[in-house]
Amino acid sequence: MIRHVRLTLMLYGLICLGPWPVVQTVHAQPETTAASTALSEARRIAGMVLSQNALAEHILVIGSDSALVHTLLISKTVQSVTWAPPAPESIDNPPRVSSPADARLILHTGTVRSLLDTHAKAYDIILINFPDPTHRACRDTLSQDFQTLIQQALTPTGLAAFRVPGSTARALPPHHLFLDATLFQQLQTRFLQTLLVPGEPLFFLCSNTAYMTTYAPRLEARFSLLDEYEAILPRGQLSDIYDLERASQLRAQFETVDPSIPFKLGLYRLLQAADKLHMNLIPALKPIRETGLWYLSIFTLIGVITRVLYVTRNRPGSSINPPSLLTPLGYGLFWFGLSLILVVQVTDYLNRPRLDSPLMRSVPEWTDGLQVTSKDLAASETAAPVPYQEVRDNKRLTGYIFQTRDFTGTVYGYGGPIGLILFVTPDGTLMDFRFTQSYETPRYIRRIQGWLDALKTRSIFGPAPLKDVYAVSGATLTTRAVMHLMRESGQQFAAQVLAQTPRPSMNHRLMMLLMQKGLLLLIIGLCLAVMAILHGKLWSRLVVLLYSTLVFGFWLNKQYATDHILRVLAWDNILSGTPEFLALLLGAPVLILLFGNLYCGYLCPFGAIQELISFIIPKRVRPRLSHTTVQGARFLKYAVLFALILGVFLFKDKDSVLIDPLTTVFNRHLWPDLFLTPLWLFVGLGVVFVTRFWCRVLCPTGAFLSLLNRCAWLQRLLPAKKFGRCEFGLTGRDHMDCIYCDRCRYENNLIPERNQAITKDPPNLISRLFLCWILIAASLLIWPLVHKSTPVTDPNTPGTVVQDK
Repeated sequence: MIRHVRLTLMLYGLICLGPWPVVQTVHAQPETTAASTALSEARRIAGMVLSQNALAEHILVIGSDSALVHTLLISKTVQSVTWAPPAPESIDNPPRVSSPADARLILHTGTVRSLLDTHAKAYDIILINFPDPTHRACRDTLSQDFQTLIQQALTPTGLAAFRVPGSTARALPPHHLFLDATLFQQLQTRFLQTLLVPGEPLFFLCSNTAYMTTYAPRLEARFSLLDEYEAILPRGQLSDIYDLERASQLRAQFETVDPSIPFKLGLYRLLQAADKLHMNLIPALKPIRETGLWYLSIFTLIGVITRVLYVTRNRPGSSINPPSLLTPLGYGLFWFGLSLILVVQVTDYLNRPRLDSPLMRSVPEWTDGLQVTSKDLAASETAAPVPYQEVRDNKRLTGYIFQTRDFTGTVYGYGGPIGLILFVTPDGTLMDFRFTQSYETPRYIRRIQGWLDALKTRSIFGPAPLKDVYAVSGATLTTRAVMHLMRESGQQFAAQVLAQTPRPSMNHRLMMLLMQKGLLLLIIGLCLAVMAILHGKLWSRLVVLLYSTLVFGFWLNKQYATDHILRVLAWDNILSGTPEFLALLLGAPVLILLFGNLYCGYLCPFGAIQELISFIIPKRVRPRLSHTTVQGARFLKYAVLFALILGVFLFKDKDSVLIDPLTTVFNRHLWPDLFLTPLWLFVGLGVVFVTRFWCRVLCPTGAFLSLLNRCAWLQRLLPAKKFGRCEFGLTGRDHMDCIYCDRCRYENNLIPERNQAITKDPPNLISRLFLCWILIAASLLIWPLVHKSTPVTDPNTPGTVVQDK
């Protein structure tokens, strides 16, 4: 009964359809606005299809948009418009119109399949127009057999228009991309010609005959054949419908979806749920489909290993007995985090680009509208030809394009090899450049972005290349490597191609030695730390802390930070880089595996400056916290580490490492804005009142290094710790969190004893306030790690390797 009532109401609305584009509603302003928007969209769709096939006589509309049906009936050429909703209940409040009924309108109330089966080659235009193609009443239109029926129902010159979700943003959401790309690939295989019409919504136009076009004058000429075309859509607006640049961008995005993966509604819902969490699972679809058992085995294997560790570490009589409440949770996070890292690594390995030839291409915007000629330069009879390009404008030479590595060999920055492609004028003025290879972190590149932009318009030929250009403090290795690449390659190119006399260049080995002063200073710091440990006096430790703060902090601003953690976990080319970089990247973990966490205790500049501040602040103003609070707060740093792993490996948010205080605190350029942020307000006040506040409760780097602290294979060679005096509440059973500060070994009035720093009483008001304080600080630190979506990566952005596919 209800179905018949709905059908009756629907037919009553159709009786009011007429030939004039005037819409009247009987409700308030919001409904008027909705009707106006629907009419505007209907005009765009009608103009899109009628400009391709202006002589269409019979049109089939599959969908629930009565405004579109009404707009199509404006054309006098159209003899019939068949309106076939997939089910009567799919029509939601059709807009009412004031004009009388049109006899050309045919309402089909049966199934769409029955209509298509009985009308072969009957329609000049078929419009499949559903706002949500995955709706249960519309889902059948996505099947391939339904597309076959559509193809059979078209006349030889007919076209079909499929509506899918679109977007005006630069990139489609992953679930929409999966749906659109799958359907587009199916239609391209089935029809002779398929056009992509961008917008919101997005349309695919398909035809068995290759007559469709996107050329605006031809479209306008076809559209003008209609008597009432101005009432449908002003002819000048046709060019706005076909955005060729946007269509090219969408086709490039469609190519990222594996065509062998069929569309499944469950997979679409999974991508939709992941999109709400700012996760893009599109790149992982093919590896998951091909190696799903491998992923399952990874999770199973890590789970077994984690279970064995849990049982052996928590058996009766074990020397390690952390709080029982957090032990299962901690091991569970360890299992999930390690499994996630391995799964992402396998996925990235399977999706790695296959390299057939080295990169030798110009950036498109450099040569737009210009003539580019590729040439080869043979340095000697035995040398391989070196490619470069000449750029001309109407036979006038305007510049050269070449790669630095062809003339300089491998040059290392701080994070690894660096390569550039240069665009220079004939006189050697640098017009533009791009990184072709770089392992520098986003932090360092952002720090020198202004310096990089200032290099343009500088000369790299002649006797004084890059005159008055100097390295940037805090990014010395990277900026020196860039200058060396430009100077040396410019001189060699000018000498070999332009026959200019090169200037005497600095010996490459001498330059590398000058760039490795950080390695020497690191060795000196380690030697000082060992001497202070063996000496066993507080003043000797203060000397090392002051050395670490001044040298590794304010001078070099180099310390083991989240960048290094992620590079080790991702196994990201860790064996490439300068000796200084490798000594820090691999030396710190090896040092901890051998002797314990000496790095955090002596060589970390941020930890050092925190401890120096604690010697200045009197003991009486520091809170006396309960043992329960001190012990439980230490686990927050592992939660921050887990959030960091989620943000980078699951959400692909590499910019999250930019908030690491270990490096930002010593960047003088950030000081005006840094210390006014809420995070630094909470961290800064915590550092003042609680000794090594950051190290103890929030540092993800310290949490990562603490996981290695259980080994300490040569720890017996160092003086034993006195955990009974530890002011941080550590015991011999939970020594994993020991930062080897050796404060327990010194009897000095500047260092509080255990009973002066913590109490065994239940948590007091100060302890509760402290716990709230660090929870707020942890929230401010964790939130940016897991909520941001990854921006579209520029292939020429440093931090990536750009190579030809």
